[in-house]
Amino acid sequence: MICTMYWWVGFLFLVLAYIVHFTALPFADVVLLSSNTAFSVIFTQLWAICFLKEKPIWKYDLTSCILIIVGSQTIVWSSSHESIEHNYEQSMKLLLDKDAIYCYILFVVFVIFCIIVQHHFRMTIHIFQKDLLESRKV
Repeated sequence: MICTMYWWVGFLFLVLAYIVHFTALPFADVVLLSSNTAFSVIFTQLWAICFLKEKPIWKYDLTSCILIIVGSQTIVWSSSHESIEHNYEQSMKLLLDKDAIYCYILFVVFVIFCIIVQHHFRMTIHIFQKDLLESRKV
C-alpha cells in the first residue's frame, strides 16, 4: 500500500530537502548542490529497496545510478573553480526578489497540485478495485 508510515515520512523528508535545496541556491555553489542532489537520488533509491521492500530492476536502477554519478562528476570537473561570495544583503535581495517569490509560489502550487492528483488517483484506484470485485462476484 502506498500510504504507509515509511512512505509519508519519506515524502515529508523529500519535500523538506527540496525546500532546503531551493533556499540554499543563492548561498551555495550550484556544483555543490548538484552533487548533493545526485547523492540524495542514489541514497533514496537504496533506501526504497531496503525499507519499502521495492523490487529493484537492476538493468535500469544500476544504469541510472552510474549515469547520475558520471553526470555529477562531469559537472564538478568542468566547473569554474572561482569562488563567488555574497554578503547578507545580497543574499536577502536574491531570496526576496520578485522572481524568487514567483518561484516559491509556483513550488507551493505544484505541491498542492501533486496532493490533489495523488488523492484523485487513490480514489480512482479504490473505485476500480471496487468495480473489479463486484464484476468477479457476478
